[in-house]
Amino acid sequence: MEKLKRLVERPFGELLFAHAVVIGDGATERAFLPPILREAVGSRAHGISVIDSEGMNDTLVQAVIKFARHAQLPVVVFADSDTAGADRVRSLASQGLLDESAEVVWVGEPGTTSSCSKPGRSIAIERMLIDAAPEACMAACEAMGTPATDIGSLLSTMKDLKGTVGATLAREFLLRHPYGDGTDWPEPLRRLAALLREEFGGHRALADQAAQ
Repeated sequence: MEKLKRLVERPFGELLFAHAVVIGDGATERAFLPPILREAVGSRAHGISVIDSEGMNDTLVQAVIKFARHAQLPVVVFADSDTAGADRVRSLASQGLLDESAEVVWVGEPGTTSSCSKPGRSIAIERMLIDAAPEACMAACEAMGTPATDIGSLLSTMKDLKGTVGATLAREFLLRHPYGDGTDWPEPLRRLAALLREEFGGHRALADQAAQ
């Protein structure tokens, strides 16, 4: 059912009512980031449209960014830092559609190859969360009915659940790591939250007050 929903649900209608746009790298980010941002930004997160870019598909991302520019909406790209992801983001930057230095949050170091996907060298959201909160990842897989046998098999198990595990990952992560000041969150999530709080007035409480 989750895979069928992905084929028919498209979030673009909500762009008409958005205050900001976050472009993720896939369906996991599309489901994971909204509850994470609600925790970090407060009620103004309801005005953040999180888009599944389908692997930074050029045509799709170009259309979303062009709409956001016309509507004067802030744009943040939450990008995998493998070579393919880096190339696509830099292609958008070279077309003048994106400011890489100010509007891109990288998971890891841009241009990292998949062979470097190990602790300390996160290149995608699954590896980032395993590095930061393995217990939450284990719990999410178990809740999805596909438990990982051990930490060593966790990455492959999460990739098998890619596209359907995002919301469960967010729930299990937040149960163990509520935002607070965000210091125990992975750096990419902290940076994403900081960029959006800056757009909404700099502080979660101010953002909540403004939304009310």
